[in-house]
Amino acid sequence: MAGGVRVPLVMVMFLLSGCVADSPPPPDPRTAVEQALDALADQTAVAYQVSAVPSGGLPPDPRLGTGPQTPLARLTVTRNGLAQGVLPIRGEQVGIVRVGGSVFLRAHADYWREQGMPAERAGEYGARWVRVDGGVPLLDPRLLDPAAVARTLRERLPAQARPVRATLPDGTAVFEVNGLRVTAVAPHRVADVAPELLGQPVEDSFGAGVISVDGLSGGGLADLRSSLDGAISGLGQPFVAGPVVAASVTANELSCDPDGLCTDTVQVRHQLVGGASDTGVRLVLTAAVNSADLGTRSCVQEVVVAVNEPAAIVCAVRFELPRKAGYTRVIAQPAVTAEPVAIVDIDRLRREVATELG
Repeated sequence: MAGGVRVPLVMVMFLLSGCVADSPPPPDPRTAVEQALDALADQTAVAYQVSAVPSGGLPPDPRLGTGPQTPLARLTVTRNGLAQGVLPIRGEQVGIVRVGGSVFLRAHADYWREQGMPAERAGEYGARWVRVDGGVPLLDPRLLDPAAVARTLRERLPAQARPVRATLPDGTAVFEVNGLRVTAVAPHRVADVAPELLGQPVEDSFGAGVISVDGLSGGGLADLRSSLDGAISGLGQPFVAGPVVAASVTANELSCDPDGLCTDTVQVRHQLVGGASDTGVRLVLTAAVNSADLGTRSCVQEVVVAVNEPAAIVCAVRFELPRKAGYTRVIAQPAVTAEPVAIVDIDRLRREVATELG
């Protein structure tokens, strides 16, 4: 066409299709378990707890901070083996602290009577913390440091076992395999574990209930440090379970002045039977001072001395003298008891806690 402009015809074709967003593939259950165990091994501290209290459960114990709603068992353990908690042992609630490489426990006198102690001695042990150097059936908290638990669980999970999906009572989706449950949603973590997976000592201490596993961070670690500092301050002068002390009176000198004051000076020899480090000896002298005319007066004196070091203990009583001249015979009957006691360096223990927990 003259004078016209030829315009090429261009045809554009569009392929229309539905737009579908890619959804992430479901997590591989075995991978989720491995990632949860890796995360557990990396924790600074983990709290283990059995919340189900069986019929005839333990009574509350205000000294240990337990009450009607307290879990049957709880123990928090750090990467380096610091630990604090309460465990049911032989029907008694036993407070546990591990610090400075030693385990300290606080238990009722009934617990110590079951260990074969006479009632009076058991009463003294029940009134204070006790460092356990041996001879007492007690869980070693280091079995529950996070890395050790992760290793144990890996060793006890059969390679061919396949996790199955389940839901906890609170609605949390988990993968379950051979008594171990880990969260099904990343980041994967260990939710709880059957006690038999962790070995007989743990099962004996925690009982048959499922053990919840909670890693601590931030405020939880700060609370743990504060709690451990308080426990260290409350240790006092613990007895040491395991070794015994044989003590005897080697000399006894009684003197009385004209005002009725009688002083008994007693020489004591003692020997620690069984090895124990950072240990002293607590000697308690009870002297009964008697006169047929004036009656009996008693005094008690306590000292802490170095192991196997002879000691002189002084104890005094006062008689009311009659308003008449005369003489009376006065005799003293001393008795000594001895117990090994732990020498506790409070500042060193606090530094240890601060170094690990900040």
